[in-house]
Amino acid sequence: MLFLMRWNCLCCRFAEFIYPFQCLMNHSCVPNCNWAIAYSPSFVIRATAAVDIKRGDMLTVAYNLDLSKYGTGVRQQKIRNQAKFSCKCERCKDPTDFGTFAGGIRCFKKCNINQKEGYLLPQDSLDPESMWKCSECQYKTDSSFISSFVQSLYEQVEMATLLEEAGESDDDDESPVDLLEEFIAEKSGSVLHPNHWVLTAASRGIVQELSSHLESLDIQELDQLIAHTERLLTLRQKIIPGICTEKGEIFIISCELCVSV
Repeated sequence: MLFLMRWNCLCCRFAEFIYPFQCLMNHSCVPNCNWAIAYSPSFVIRATAAVDIKRGDMLTVAYNLDLSKYGTGVRQQKIRNQAKFSCKCERCKDPTDFGTFAGGIRCFKKCNINQKEGYLLPQDSLDPESMWKCSECQYKTDSSFISSFVQSLYEQVEMATLLEEAGESDDDDESPVDLLEEFIAEKSGSVLHPNHWVLTAASRGIVQELSSHLESLDIQELDQLIAHTERLLTLRQKIIPGICTEKGEIFIISCELCVSV
């Protein structure tokens, strides 16, 4: 029974919920509905349309609101671990993540030698064991190498984010924001596609840190914050065109920015 509840629950940042009727809605990484829970003694859930829905269309939601930020490979693995199924939505079937290349790794073989901009993507994004193939030179590598490589990069972002939360700096007195900016500058285009989800996570960390003390930001920091919020909104609009929680949070920060400026 515990496993059945786990597989049918809805997850947010601090809890998991299960509702007997709402859990009948299918999952999609590009949902046409959103869900929200009133954090009160009644914990009422409401599902609302995120986009225009045609008569007869299946109603879908994202079972876990946080999974959207990951690339297809990581997102699929987390869905399999949590819900025990493989998602086959339109986003998951597209290795390019709707043309954003959010999982693209810069080719480090022939393209690197010939100075071409080839990117490695899974040949079959629904297969966790699929080989990854370069879009230019056709070089192939296995998914386990890509997974380990991306995880090592993401851990660097997580470490800087933890420093943010603790209000600490590294040994060279670089702020977490500086570390994340350096990471983006170093990896964007040369190691990862500029739209890669790990770089997006770094941008999200910068927005989170800078927006926590808007009143004390200087002009340069305000410009930083504006640039990263615009970047995040542009990417989210391409991947999830409808209404979603993350875009709402970024819009709130943008409004606060307008007031502060």
